[in-house]
Amino acid sequence: MAVENLGIPRVIISGTGAGVGKSLITMGLAYELRRRRYSVSCAVLGPQIAQTTILKRIAGRSTRCLDEGLLSSAQILVSLFQSGVGADFVLIEGRNGLFDGTPVGTFRGSDAEMAALTKSPVALVVDARGLGASVAALIKGFSVLSGGARTNGGFDIAGAILNRADLGGKNSKDAAYYNKALESFGMAPLLGLIPEFVHDAEFPSGEIHQGKNETLLPRQFLVELQRLVQQHVDIDRLVEQAELAPAVSIADFTYEPMPRRCRIAVSDDSCFHLCFQDNLEWLRYFGAELVTFSPLADAELPKKIGAVYLTGASLPSYAEELGRNTSMMQSLAQFADNGGVVYAEGSGAAYLCRDYRPEGASRAVQGVGIVDASAIFDSAGLSYEESVTIEETVLGRPGLVVRGVNTGEWRTTRNERVLLALRVSRNSKPAVMDAFSPGPQIIATFSFLHFGSNPQVARNLADAAEVVLPTGTM
Repeated sequence: MAVENLGIPRVIISGTGAGVGKSLITMGLAYELRRRRYSVSCAVLGPQIAQTTILKRIAGRSTRCLDEGLLSSAQILVSLFQSGVGADFVLIEGRNGLFDGTPVGTFRGSDAEMAALTKSPVALVVDARGLGASVAALIKGFSVLSGGARTNGGFDIAGAILNRADLGGKNSKDAAYYNKALESFGMAPLLGLIPEFVHDAEFPSGEIHQGKNETLLPRQFLVELQRLVQQHVDIDRLVEQAELAPAVSIADFTYEPMPRRCRIAVSDDSCFHLCFQDNLEWLRYFGAELVTFSPLADAELPKKIGAVYLTGASLPSYAEELGRNTSMMQSLAQFADNGGVVYAEGSGAAYLCRDYRPEGASRAVQGVGIVDASAIFDSAGLSYEESVTIEETVLGRPGLVVRGVNTGEWRTTRNERVLLALRVSRNSKPAVMDAFSPGPQIIATFSFLHFGSNPQVARNLADAAEVVLPTGTM
């Protein structure tokens, strides 16, 4: 069994609560670190798939989701290790308040649990509005509690970043004011004192949402955010603190990388972009060369592919344009008819249906037709799930277990009899059947499966793509 060490400099951007500005600060830091020639790799805590798309575009590297609802502790460490390969710095965006766990009174699922597990220092973001010298007591309390986290003996608070500070009003307080208060409690100076970002209220949550596209941020938005961080955060000290993160041994790294052996086309454009990016990295790890294509703009699939990975999408904004691109739909249908492997998730599965009706649409839009069903928008809410394969498919043999999430945004009507390949348990409710499989080489699910929870699934998909090279794609 191979043993690896997680020794990359890293820091978690957490906060005193939800809504304090963690996402914006993480984005600004990623942009600024890259400007300083750091190779930055990002990760997010929780299933914030939309935010991973934004951070991937900023950092130029895949962004991973670290979530104890999806991965075991060992799998989280493996994912974080893989995230750091070839990087100088790993920037981890927290999910809620530092100690906000589930259930209440525990650290389970909290940023604190992740910090302790990964031995990552925490930069604590505080909403400074209405706070004076009392901010020192607040930060002191979080610092003291950080040593009592349940897992691995606690973690360090690298310092605090005060956000939305009043730096120009009549009641403004400068860094010297706050640092004097911190010194009186025996604590280090602030890592940053940031005024309110002019576009703060415009930024979305980052959670999975397949409706309106919330990831297309103007470049000027990011430039202004980067300048704000550059001017008001002590980047050098933040990097120094990240470099103090101790190494963590990873003893469960049991999978061997494989040489390139197949080509898989992955949808990636302004419409199709929602997925666990860990899935793509696992496919690469098992020998897949990934080539991107646009269902929105391209007329046909890439050549010489053995599989298509159709990601989640923001269908309401682009449904009419997709419906007019009949040549791409015909290319997908022909690829499937010729025996090509197709894996679709979220709204990508809705697109494969006979027709689909997105959020706010008055009528259905023609789909690819690979799945003989009609998809309609719903809004049940996000849930974690555990899926078990019950049929032999490209995911593998019956009995494989893989975890994921479902947004509850799609359901089907007028569906003909189509084989369902997964038995799914959600939030302790009775199991249901999911994942359309109109052919053994096709899987279309409204869920988002996380291959990191069972990497064998990624290997099986790569195996299938290697074996099946349909005619007409050469």
